[in-house]
Amino acid sequence: MDKTILRNWRETVKGDDTLIHLGDVFFKWSKERIQNVMQNLPGHKILILGNHDRGHSVDWWREVGFHEVYPWPIIYREWYILSHEEVFLNEKIPYINIHGHRHSTILNKPCYINACVENHDYKPVLFSSLIPAAPELTEEEKWVPVKFEDRK
Repeated sequence: MDKTILRNWRETVKGDDTLIHLGDVFFKWSKERIQNVMQNLPGHKILILGNHDRGHSVDWWREVGFHEVYPWPIIYREWYILSHEEVFLNEKIPYINIHGHRHSTILNKPCYINACVENHDYKPVLFSSLIPAAPELTEEEKWVPVKFEDRK
């Protein structure tokens, strides 16, 4: 499986692409082996630490080749929470959580998207292919009416 994932990374990601890995990236590999592999993988590499990655520090992961490393979820493009494990959300919160910890388990709620490679043929996927298309709004629908009180 490791060879398949690495081959798909090389075939999919181009030199200037940004790849955000949602954790559990290498299991029981030596630091030297990870460094050798990371040197040969294209893209700007970002890691959000997973439960199996926390045995090493943020600095350690930078040393092996990740450009950015985050120990906690991050907010991406204002509305998307990227994390390893899913975060608590409900339908009243306007965010979408893109996560990867549950492997092939899909949560049946519109606020969760499982981006684990097991759900995507072990290939990196474009962010735009994960998110639902925004509905088309008329010009009138784009404005929210606000009523101000008269303060005389």
